[in-house]
Amino acid sequence: MFSYILICFFSSFFSISIYGWIIWKFEKSNKIPLKYLTSKQRIYISLLILIASYAFGKFIANIHLLFPNLFPTAAVYPYLDSFVAISSIVANTLLAKRIIENLDSLDPYKYNLCLSLHSKRNFIYCT
Repeated sequence: MFSYILICFFSSFFSISIYGWIIWKFEKSNKIPLKYLTSKQRIYISLLILIASYAFGKFIANIHLLFPNLFPTAAVYPYLDSFVAISSIVANTLLAKRIIENLDSLDPYKYNLCLSLHSKRNFIYCT
């Protein structure tokens, strides 16, 4: 059963990637610029990720009760796993729609913020 979940997860990435390839090819040939999210859209996307992560995490946390023959033990970190999965799907979808969100190293404010975060935590990588 776990392999079926992985197949569904990776097939969603594959189909979003095909969609993105078509969109990028069309919009690049028409010289349509990249898009960025507004602050309101960022809040909406963040809430969407949190709500979807909770709902999917609740499902994964109880999947061993729904399908005891297929999942004899409970998931260890269902909410964290769900957050990573949902965030990845949303990020892939935004990229497919030519919406780019990252830390721009040419922006002094963002670059200084990135450096201050980097000095506090060694695992942050800034471009």
